[in-house]
Amino acid sequence: MPPIARWIVGGTITGELRWTPKGGGPEAVQTFTLKSEQHPLVSLMGTGSLLLALFAAAYLESMSRTLRRGYRRPSAKYSAGVLGALIGLSIWTFTSVMLGHELNMVFGIMSVLLAGAGAVCLIIATERATLIARHRALWRDGRQGVLGEVDQRPTAGSPGNSLKPFAALRSTCRRSTASRPA
Repeated sequence: MPPIARWIVGGTITGELRWTPKGGGPEAVQTFTLKSEQHPLVSLMGTGSLLLALFAAAYLESMSRTLRRGYRRPSAKYSAGVLGALIGLSIWTFTSVMLGHELNMVFGIMSVLLAGAGAVCLIIATERATLIARHRALWRDGRQGVLGEVDQRPTAGSPGNSLKPFAALRSTCRRSTASRPA
């Protein structure tokens, strides 16, 4: 293995050695298991998977915070699935490296699918809880609010009606300066 491999691969890996005899006989193959002596977090698989999980979890939390504040994000469910899959991928590699096992494909597929589904469920539950809380606040204030009615808040990232308060402020400032004596 090249010397850089010890910084990339962590935990346990399987190697394969092939050689052909000089007389031209059949090729011989030997497989072996190699366990690294250094700490797993020193490798790219250990530290990289941990950083990937932290990045994806922070981005997922940021997306759910935007939804809790009342903005609609139509693509939130889809991007949450991708972020959940990244979390599942990092869980797969991090646990394999830290426990000293080889990467198991079945465990990898299941962790990616379950984490992706969990992230989508988190976003759906956040949207639902925000909608219920908003309608409870409307009911408490004596205004009618029906679950499922179209919300008038703008989608996150769109200008929407965000400039209307500033227009009222500008017209107030114009009136106050016009009424002053010169």
